[in-house]
Amino acid sequence: MASAMNSPPSSPLLHSSLVAPSSSPSPKTISHSISLKLTRKNYILWSQQVEPIIKCHKLFQSPVSPVIPPKFLTIADRDNGVVFAEYQAWEEQDQFLLAWLQSMISGEMLSRVVGCKFAW
Repeated sequence: MASAMNSPPSSPLLHSSLVAPSSSPSPKTISHSISLKLTRKNYILWSQQVEPIIKCHKLFQSPVSPVIPPKFLTIADRDNGVVFAEYQAWEEQDQFLLAWLQSMISGEMLSRVVGCKFAW
């Protein structure tokens, strides 16, 4: 993690804090200082900061190789709009991570991920 002492003076620290919806059993929070947002030229440096944060929150599998449960368990559930609880939990975690990742991307790069609906 970056600190104010070892970040370049021209690159102020970015403090990203995101809290998952309070309806979740144990609200998740990602709050870390990152010295830069993703641009076209800094992927390696950016990922050096972002990847450990994702791993420490046990969210690494989500963008790399997600195990996505079925949205509906049966045809009747689909017809009645009954979403499988495990799918709802996966979707909440994925959207939490997606929102945090988007907050760590510069405007120039954010336009490249318009339309991405999942972290993976």
